[in-house]
Amino acid sequence: MKSILYLVAGVGLFILFNLSFMLLQKLAYNKKSVRLFLRVFPVIELVAWLVFAVFTLKGLLSEMEGYQEIIIVVVSIILITIGWYFLRDYIAGTILKVENAFAVNQQIITPEIHGTIKKVGYRSLEVESESGQFSKLPYSRLSGQIFSLQAPAESILSHELTMEIPSTQKIESIKEQIVKELLLLPWVSVNHTPEIKTISETNEVITLRIIYSTSNENQTSVINQYIRKRFEEK
Repeated sequence: MKSILYLVAGVGLFILFNLSFMLLQKLAYNKKSVRLFLRVFPVIELVAWLVFAVFTLKGLLSEMEGYQEIIIVVVSIILITIGWYFLRDYIAGTILKVENAFAVNQQIITPEIHGTIKKVGYRSLEVESESGQFSKLPYSRLSGQIFSLQAPAESILSHELTMEIPSTQKIESIKEQIVKELLLLPWVSVNHTPEIKTISETNEVITLRIIYSTSNENQTSVINQYIRKRFEEK
């Protein structure tokens, strides 16, 4: 009989919370205070369910010997599970922040999302995709993925390189190869495709102007030297 009463009470509590949530959603359209309350509503619901679970266990197991110890163990398991759910993102975030300096307007690329970091939170990153969609990326999920970071957009600098290549080579093919080589370098921004223009062309050489973007100005000379060695000496 007790189990039926507790089951009915549980169903009633479930219906009550769902109806309350739907009502609050309708009221929240023009009321800021209701929208703020909606943010803490899940916590209130969680606490209410936890209290209900404790009273249900106490009522069902009160005639058993050592029921108090059983309730303590069950409640401890629930609290540890809830605590881990809330703390895992914070712990993963702390570790990732030590290893990687996340910054606003920094480009992040993962197998699931490619966009710009708009907020560095305690438990997640807020990322805006190229289509303008905002997503929250939990640190615990990010820690199990391969991801890459690029410097904030405002720190990306444009550089020019003028070089000559033998006129015997196919110019379009060389341009494609130069672009590929540049994008493979770790200092060159993959979000800014290099531009290559033909300045002049003679029977012996073709002069090219190469424009590329990098987040590390100190590596410009290394990039220029590599590209010159790779293509001018062909």
